[in-house]
Amino acid sequence: MPKVSLPSNVEAERSVLGAMLLSANACNIAIASLTEDSFSDVDPRNKIIFHAMENLSQHEQIIDPQTVTNELINTSLLSAAGDSSYLLELMNSVINPENVEHYVGIVKDQQVLREFLLELQDIQKDYAEGKISDIGDFLANSQQTLTAITNRRSVGGFRKGGEIAKEVKLKIIAEAKRSNRSLTGVDTGFRG
Repeated sequence: MPKVSLPSNVEAERSVLGAMLLSANACNIAIASLTEDSFSDVDPRNKIIFHAMENLSQHEQIIDPQTVTNELINTSLLSAAGDSSYLLELMNSVINPENVEHYVGIVKDQQVLREFLLELQDIQKDYAEGKISDIGDFLANSQQTLTAITNRRSVGGFRKGGEIAKEVKLKIIAEAKRSNRSLTGVDTGFRG
C-alpha cells in the first residue's frame, strides 16, 4: 500500500494556539473541543504547546504567554516548543481571537479525516493479511468504526442560551421597528 500523506492545516492550528494565548474565551472554546491529538505531527511544536495549555487548564491556571512559557520551562520543553519566539509568532499571526471557533472546526475536521484515513489503512491491512474470518462481521465492524469516526466531525458549535435569546430579542425589536408596529401579546413581566 502506498504511504499517504495525512491531512493537516498547520495555519489553523497556529491560529487556534495564538487565539488561546490572547483570549480566555478562545482558551475555553479550544480546550472544550480539541485534544492534543487534534494537532497534526507536521509541526510538533503545536502539540507540545497545546499540551502545556491543557495542563494549565486542568490545574485551573491562567493561560497566557508567560504561564505557558513557565509551564514549558518546568517540563523542559521550551526549546522543543520553539522557544518564546514561537509563542510570539503565534500571537502575531492572529487577526481576531473571536474567530477561534472557525479555526477549531478546521483543526477538528482535519483530525477526523486523519483518523478516518488511518482506519481505512487498518481495514486494508487486515484484508491484505487475511484477518477476515467472516465477511459480514468484517464489513459490519468496519462500517461501525468508520461511522463512529465520522460522527465526531463538528457540524456546529454549542452556544449559550442567553446569547441566542439576546439575538432573538434584538431581531424581534428590529423587525417591529422596521415595520412600524409595536409588539403585541401578553406581558409576561420578563425584562431581558
